[in-house]
Amino acid sequence: MATSKRRLKKRKKEYEEIMHEIVPPFEPLEPKKAKKKKHSQDFLQ
Repeated sequence: MATSKRRLKKRKKEYEEIMHEIVPPFEPLEPKKAKKKKHSQDFLQ
């Protein structure tokens, strides 16, 4: 299960990178980092 989780995380990262290439980011990187932090907090709760 741990390996599959890691695989999913990698796949998600690759997908995000692809989307980043296709779609130009509408916001700077800093807010995106903050969003990721918020998302991880939501995931923990």
